[in-house]
Amino acid sequence: MNRLAEELNQKLQLLDPVRAERLEMWVREAIDRVDQDDHAHWPDGYFDATAGALAGERLERAPQGELPQRTDW
Repeated sequence: MNRLAEELNQKLQLLDPVRAERLEMWVREAIDRVDQDDHAHWPDGYFDATAGALAGERLERAPQGELPQRTDW
């Protein structure tokens, strides 16, 4: 068992049942989010197809226009 798991186990045993259940729920939700988020938003091969796509191209910042003048207080 790693250090974090040991610390969590100790904490759960010290807490009253209601707070322990709440902590366990938060940990389970965090684990679920990590499992769901893992590569869920990127199509297969996305990074292989886009890595270096702009290599050799000069990037230029578009004109930003003038800032409005503020009145003094």
